Amino acid sequence: MKLLITCIACLAIPSLVSAANPAQVATGLQLFTQEFESTAPGLNGDGLGPVFNESSCVACHNAGGVGGSGDVRSNARSLGLHEVELSGSETNDQLSAFAKFSPGFCDTNGRITSSFSLHRRGGSPEYSAMRNLSLNAFNPLWSDDNFVSTDTVHAERTPRTIANPDGSIQIKAHVFARNTTALFGTGLIDQIPDSAIWEQHHLQKRDNEISGRPSTLPDGRLGKFGWRANFASLAEFTENACANELGLQTQRVTQPADLTLATYTNPNPDIQDEAIHAMTSFTVSLPRPHRVLPDASQDRQVVDLGEQRFSAVGCAKCHTPSLGNVKDLYSDLLLHDMGPYSIDMAGAPPFRQTSTVIQQEVATATVNSYYGAVKSFSITVDPQRNTDRGMPIITRYPNRTIIVPPQYPSKLVKSSIPNTVETMTLFKGRTLGRGGQTEISILYENAYLSEVEQTLVNQEWKTPPLWGVRDSAPYMHDGRAETILEAIAMHDGEGRGSRNRFLALSYDDQQAILAFLDTFVAPTEGVIEAPKKFTRRDLAAR
Repeated sequence: MKLLITCIACLAIPSLVSAANPAQVATGLQLFTQEFESTAPGLNGDGLGPVFNESSCVACHNAGGVGGSGDVRSNARSLGLHEVELSGSETNDQLSAFAKFSPGFCDTNGRITSSFSLHRRGGSPEYSAMRNLSLNAFNPLWSDDNFVSTDTVHAERTPRTIANPDGSIQIKAHVFARNTTALFGTGLIDQIPDSAIWEQHHLQKRDNEISGRPSTLPDGRLGKFGWRANFASLAEFTENACANELGLQTQRVTQPADLTLATYTNPNPDIQDEAIHAMTSFTVSLPRPHRVLPDASQDRQVVDLGEQRFSAVGCAKCHTPSLGNVKDLYSDLLLHDMGPYSIDMAGAPPFRQTSTVIQQEVATATVNSYYGAVKSFSITVDPQRNTDRGMPIITRYPNRTIIVPPQYPSKLVKSSIPNTVETMTLFKGRTLGRGGQTEISILYENAYLSEVEQTLVNQEWKTPPLWGVRDSAPYMHDGRAETILEAIAMHDGEGRGSRNRFLALSYDDQQAILAFLDTFVAPTEGVIEAPKKFTRRDLAAR
């Protein structure tokens, strides 16, 4: 029997996770550790691919057991474009040559895109050649999985300039990477209320050094998962990982495309909602990291000193010890500008969305119903809105969005729209009928007003939780730091002040902070041993 899940919002409902039973968790474990295979072997094979990073969840999440972090060989990679210089031919010829230089930089409409993924596995021979050419242009060792050192595998901190043989195209580009994080304790993070994250945001407004902001999503929820906190729930994070890392298309998320087979599409999902739900339930069942304090009183004093110094230099401003009801998390789950060396052009829109609660909002617009177009803004209600499923009413117009959450019983308070079939169909997500112009005025109460602002989102990152930090190397969003000390030294942007104060400490005080951080360890009880073929020591033999 298929679980009736029809929308992302439903996947995010906490009761679905809390209702999980041991059999469901066992099914999730089986799915998490199995190696998926293509149901139609070949270039266009679905069920896995056509391009993917790994064939199993545990292949990336295995450090310390099933659900742990992964080393740099598991990092997802992308190529981002900084600048393009074309010379010596007509524009159309240049674009054609640019597509031949790397087809990933051109979309199906012939426009240049700023970033594309370099999936590790699958794809046509042409895709493999493109991927290897892109990587080898920056560092030949990146295409060799036997190299473990982050000095040779992680993304470069600065872009490089490369050119095609005749010099007519010169690009400045950058290979980016995303580090695989541990999943231990993520079920607790899933339950942290948005109000706790907002509270940290408001506290930091008073600070003159840091200014973390919540990741506000288009539907009004706050993001918690992913390096950019772009997923509000663990279920959504799991679903997107299935699609983007394993190439398993879901009912809502399209699988990544082979850039050399642009016309190919998969009409059917490769994984059903009940499987995604089972995998989420297993992840929720994973134990949380914990602290292990030294037995010797002298060593305990060093740890206590390190905790004091950690707070004194400002680390605890972002790495907040507790958030909501979750203790020893050491994260505010906010996005922070970490400076230009942390830039990553993949998967980040050039804006941020801020939300504030409003008592009333009056929206007006002029509608030309012949085209179904709104000149000043778009008043549309999600066509899938269903109060029984908890979907919000959303009204969008340039730089502003009004979101009426489902928990408010009185959503649409007043409307001046004439009561005619042609105009009222607008509220069902369809265009208007033929006719003249119509003035629309809507009064909302108890809604969220969301505004779009410019931001440096390409160098903003969520504060990673420090629980389990001792056992989750490498560090930073792209795995560029092999040790905790390196990770501290690489902080920039909003973390620069704390970094500099740490570096100004005496050697003993620095060591005390590192000893304090070494007490945050991965769980051992209740953790399932990862298959040996996926562990770090055996991965190179694959």
